[in-house]
Amino acid sequence: MTFSRSAWIGLMLVLFTLLLTNPSRLFKIVMGFITAFVALLLYKGTAYLDVIESMSSRPSQIQSRLDIIGDALHYISQSPLFGIGLGSYSYELRIIIHNTPIWFMTEFGLLGLIVYGGFMVWFFIVGIRSYRAADAVHRPVILALLLSHTAMIGLSMGIEALFQRYWWFMMAMNAACIRLTDNKAIVQKNRST
Repeated sequence: MTFSRSAWIGLMLVLFTLLLTNPSRLFKIVMGFITAFVALLLYKGTAYLDVIESMSSRPSQIQSRLDIIGDALHYISQSPLFGIGLGSYSYELRIIIHNTPIWFMTEFGLLGLIVYGGFMVWFFIVGIRSYRAADAVHRPVILALLLSHTAMIGLSMGIEALFQRYWWFMMAMNAACIRLTDNKAIVQKNRST
């Protein structure tokens, strides 16, 4: 049980994606969550609900994140196309933005945000192509990589997620899958000729 609201945003994106793509898997996952929550309540008791409520709300932290984004929006308005420059926000305010898209928009402008967005979308395009070309045995792994990428995009709404090495590893694995499935298609084409 994590108290990271950013992690919960990522989880909600994954669950929403599963709702659209495979509702039966979503049902199994939700039932697993319910079972785990009931077991936790049986083990810790209802006093744990107060801990969950206080840790998930933390209004001062929510307000500070909103203030950080508000300051970032002020800088974006100063230089919307090219941004204020890498590291300038952190240098000026001595704090990081805690939101990857807003970070890119602030420091790299609209052009940087477009590059970041294109980079993120590319992994979905590659993953979907890999998923369609893969055999039934490998599809769950590719789906897991796509869902992990989705979760990280949700997580990036609350942290600067590109600092997380495991996301880079998952993106590399996702990109490698297309090469493997492309090779498989080439081998099958050569066998038929």
